[in-house]
Amino acid sequence: MAIDDEQWLDRPSARVLAFALCRLREEPVCVLLTRRVDSDGALWPELARNFGPDGLKALTVAPLDLGALDALLRAKLGRTILRPVLRHVHAASGGNPLYALAIARELDASGSRPDDIPIPRTLSAAIQQRLSDIDDRAYDPLLAIATVSHPTLSRLQTILPDFRLGDLDSAVRADVIEIAGERIQFTHPLLASTHYACAPAAKRRELHRVLADVLEDEEERARHLALGAEAPDRQIALALEQAAEVAIARGAPDSAALLLEDAARLTPIDTVEARWSRTIAAAERHHAGGNAVRAREVLEALMPELPKGPLRARALAQLAPTRTDDAAGCEAMLEQALAEAGDHHRARAEIETLLAGMCSNRAKFAAMLEHGDRAIAAAERVRDPGLLAVALGEHAVAACFNGRPIERDVLGRALELDDHVRRTTSRRPSSEYAQILFWSDDFDAARPGDRGLDLWLDWGDALFTAGCGDLEEARTLAVDAIDLAERIGDPLIRSLPTMVLATVELWTGSPGAAHDLLRPIRDSSIGTGFGMVGSLTLELWVCDTEALIAHVRLDEAERVVDDLRARAEGFENPNSGRFSAGPSRRTPPRKPSNARSRCTRRSARRCGWRGPATSSAGSGCGAPE
Repeated sequence: MAIDDEQWLDRPSARVLAFALCRLREEPVCVLLTRRVDSDGALWPELARNFGPDGLKALTVAPLDLGALDALLRAKLGRTILRPVLRHVHAASGGNPLYALAIARELDASGSRPDDIPIPRTLSAAIQQRLSDIDDRAYDPLLAIATVSHPTLSRLQTILPDFRLGDLDSAVRADVIEIAGERIQFTHPLLASTHYACAPAAKRRELHRVLADVLEDEEERARHLALGAEAPDRQIALALEQAAEVAIARGAPDSAALLLEDAARLTPIDTVEARWSRTIAAAERHHAGGNAVRAREVLEALMPELPKGPLRARALAQLAPTRTDDAAGCEAMLEQALAEAGDHHRARAEIETLLAGMCSNRAKFAAMLEHGDRAIAAAERVRDPGLLAVALGEHAVAACFNGRPIERDVLGRALELDDHVRRTTSRRPSSEYAQILFWSDDFDAARPGDRGLDLWLDWGDALFTAGCGDLEEARTLAVDAIDLAERIGDPLIRSLPTMVLATVELWTGSPGAAHDLLRPIRDSSIGTGFGMVGSLTLELWVCDTEALIAHVRLDEAERVVDDLRARAEGFENPNSGRFSAGPSRRTPPRKPSNARSRCTRRSARRCGWRGPATSSAGSGCGAPE
């Protein structure tokens, strides 16, 4: 027997059920009931009294946290919800899974902005019914409570001079709001959203204008200015742009993006270039906040308006990185942006830096350095220390990919300028330095400076699975990863799972297949300037050497070893001394138990695994059974 919302059960039914249920002992009857915390009906207390503490099992169900909500929506919608949107859905639903799912589906259907959460009609009608019994005196105070970020009694008195605490009595009795000292809040976020949505638009705008006059926080005040505006306004647009800068400074790119969108919307028609610039800046902040989809939508809507020139070049440079499904198209768009930038040195510095990064994924390693050189030259002419810092860091990365020793002088100069880099960019010199150390196998030095190593561990699932002995599962994972990299058009990323697949072929007795997989990748990479030697790429030489030895093609194997030795001598790596002896013959791991074969990256981290195996690995990870 299932009873939902026990606190609403009518008392006669509760008495009958209590009488019957309390007399059951051995009968195969199970009762499951839900109730609001601190809202006991007539049935639960009677059951608790008769069965005692050992007879009833109670579980307090907390709201879903962000991670659990993410998993729920992925399972139900069949796709990933962008993080900024997920946060808004979580806040609007209060962590209620049913509400969150309904809101996410409505958001999909309506195409609304992430901060403009639509409430599904069926849900809204139910909530309106709950709000309908509240006294009219509570209407305006509740609207103000729903509109202000941190409502207090003092703020209500400032906003509504005639406000009296007794105006809220009916709302408290209806369990719509709760008051704790100075703080006031709705008992559920959807009550606030629905009450706000049902108010006439003119009344909402009037309230927002009042709030803009009385609030002191610059960002909050700017939002209310935007929501209270009835037409484009130069001063309001400027205030929004300034508030976006405050949001950027505190590391909140998603908030800055929405402020800049409003600034662009409220920019008067006679200053069209200002509107274009603010729109491009909004897209940039959306992308920095992880919402590449919204960034792409904003830019693609703007592109038909833009004439050729530096501003359009800037828009193309922002649009290109959002095309994560097309590396070749992204590179072509950046080249087009560079052509349109002309003599605009800031635009050229930004675009050359992006091209340097893109060339690594396009396996154009020598070109990385050329773009890096030009990025530094353009940044120095602009005299922007933050821009120069990013360009210097990208040049050091390019040198690493080309097999050069770590450019410590370049990085030292970049690190001195690190504080000038905007907090919303991921390409800080300190992060780039940590990545270089990581690629060079200097893990202990890299770890304190890099907050993003997990990104480099994602592709290692297949390698870890192979190391644990589940070779068929490793093969499947590697093939899937190769297929994805080919669809994107990213030869660098494709090479990583290909190395795993070659290792599996070698360990399953197919050295010829392993060599056929590795040789084209190594020859192509080296031919385009690639020179990095570390645990991420070592299999290009090690696995191929072993495959050639298995085929008794010793002269070829020796040439591969000599090439590895020569590269190791020029590349700064704490393990380089070991390479000079040549790789040792490895034994494939034994097929593990079923439990071990299902090891995940999380268990790998617990047992200390820090990335893809080096040449001495291959006997498993030592993860607990």
